Amino acid sequence: MLSVQATSVSLTMDLWTACNWQGYLRVICSYINQSFKLCEFTLDMAYVRYPHTSAHIKDTLVNILNEWNIYMEGVEQLGCTAHTLQLIIGKGMKPAEILIARTKQLIDFFMRPKQSECLEDTQKKFPGLLNELERKIALQNEEDNEQDEQDIIDPSNTSAYLHTIADTPICWNSSYMAWNRLLLLKNHINVVLNMLGSQFDQDSKKDYKTLQTTDLLGGSNYCAFSIINPILTQIKKQFVPSASHNVNHDYDINFQDEKTAFDDIIDDDDQQFTANSQKLKLKNPINTRGMLNKIKSALYISINHYWKNFTKPDVLLASLLDPKMKDLSFVSSEKGNEIKNLLRKKYNEMHTNPTSQPIQPIRSQAKKKKNALLASLKKLSTRSCDEVDEYFQLEEIDLESNPFTWWHEQEEKFPILSFLAKKYLSAYACSTASERLFLDAGNLLTAKKTRIGPSLFKKLIFLKRNTKHLDSIHKPDDSD
Repeated sequence: MLSVQATSVSLTMDLWTACNWQGYLRVICSYINQSFKLCEFTLDMAYVRYPHTSAHIKDTLVNILNEWNIYMEGVEQLGCTAHTLQLIIGKGMKPAEILIARTKQLIDFFMRPKQSECLEDTQKKFPGLLNELERKIALQNEEDNEQDEQDIIDPSNTSAYLHTIADTPICWNSSYMAWNRLLLLKNHINVVLNMLGSQFDQDSKKDYKTLQTTDLLGGSNYCAFSIINPILTQIKKQFVPSASHNVNHDYDINFQDEKTAFDDIIDDDDQQFTANSQKLKLKNPINTRGMLNKIKSALYISINHYWKNFTKPDVLLASLLDPKMKDLSFVSSEKGNEIKNLLRKKYNEMHTNPTSQPIQPIRSQAKKKKNALLASLKKLSTRSCDEVDEYFQLEEIDLESNPFTWWHEQEEKFPILSFLAKKYLSAYACSTASERLFLDAGNLLTAKKTRIGPSLFKKLIFLKRNTKHLDSIHKPDDSD
């Protein structure tokens, strides 16, 4: 199937450790077929022998590629955009790590059943405290139609109350949702704080002391890779420090250390200390003057560290081949000309080498016969003498349009450029496909099924992930 439908493929790879401590290398290929549809195929879930060194991983990968007759030439390595962005945020928020730790303590405090019920009672008694923030959320929902409408609740008229949202490390968006929910509940939390402070029992005094130290809220079938770098460029521009701010300050960011601002932090006075936790003085006052500028500068430094090459011509070639982004308005004219010259170079290499030129799409003979009577009235489509120049002169298509559909319609007019588009637009921007595969793998290789061998395991995963490409798993009947 791959040899028939794919002219080139992009590979997404990741390592996964099963519950029986066996390591597996997952390899997924994505490609654009003859109809310009983005397809995904799981090549293998191969066992990697211990230790999981680079040499063993390389041997496993080479065996997979040889089995599928895939030859790697001019390979460009790309990291997962989502993972890299998470690292940038984790390092960039380092100046506010104590504030983040206090916020997580506050969330954990109201995750307890007793305090959660107290927060419910406060919402029922004082529903008007939500009015101001409700309006803000309503405005935000108008700008983003995908925002969850359940955030707008009148606690006096419904049994559904707002609760704090757990900040889960493996769920990257949970911090954002958890902090937004805290802002919505800010006034009610202040009421709970005052109520606990007026109580005389020991439990309330203890809860009041705990809450008081953390009361600081007042202070994969569409094209994505080609638009990632334009988006990242705009994000980077938002964090460019002002001329008066010292961008060379490192803000204690250690890029060699895996720890981020979202790791578990406990108070230095707390005796419960684990190997994965770090101790800081959470109760000491913090000077928040200029904190926002510090965070912006730290984010800018982190972006420059993790994304050194996202404006390289080889990387931005996908954006140039996307008819939505072909004007390259997000980079300088000098950089844009450099990317265009690279495209022209690759086009000339294919144009002057007949063996590397793409095969023209095969049209249905029945369709040609049906339209034979109108052939004399139809203007013959001529192949552009210079595809690159003509492509550059075209206007960009709408952002909502599908570039795959556009290239499918223009394939006869731009045969060489459409071939290059299949090559560069098939790459995934994130490793979402890996996460879906790991979910299936985890459901299959559970604690009660650890005796499944690597050979059987890879076959089951292969069938699970690739059955969608088959009309039937049975052999065709020769009598038919």
